[in-house]
Amino acid sequence: MRRSLLLFIGAAFIFSLPSCTKDEEDECEKTKWEQTINYNVQAKLKAAQAHLPDDKILKEATNMECIVHIYKIHCGGFQGPTMSATTNHDPRAISEDNWLYGFYIGKILGFDFDNDKDYLTLSGSITATFEDGSQYKTNSMSVPVTAPPWAHDWTRDYFYVNIQSTAVWERIN
Repeated sequence: MRRSLLLFIGAAFIFSLPSCTKDEEDECEKTKWEQTINYNVQAKLKAAQAHLPDDKILKEATNMECIVHIYKIHCGGFQGPTMSATTNHDPRAISEDNWLYGFYIGKILGFDFDNDKDYLTLSGSITATFEDGSQYKTNSMSVPVTAPPWAHDWTRDYFYVNIQSTAVWERIN
């Protein structure tokens, strides 16, 4: 009898708990947009603030490999596929203005947004190679949460997300 009573009380308790999924669906429904908007987004690196070990200056590297990973988190926590791009740059050829204010890395990626709770996560790394053969790499660059609206590049007609190169650098060879 006591066991039946405990089972009944346990079942009543479980069925009386609100469902997290139901709450998330309700919240996502409340913040849903009337129309889906596609945002074309590209990462923009501000490299002037980089501090490398051994008194190396990033602007003097002969090659800078930038790897960018971007994925979208949908309302409710569902992660979309990760999109990655690798680009190589010669920092010596980048203008001073672009070095200070940012230059584009990776490629333009399109993301559909239809909810206030949708956002992007960006991460990546930079590997810099110097004339003497030494290489330095960031432990990681990251922009953990970024949602529209982003800065708009009116000359290129897409949006960009700034990434700083202030991450910790380490010598890898």
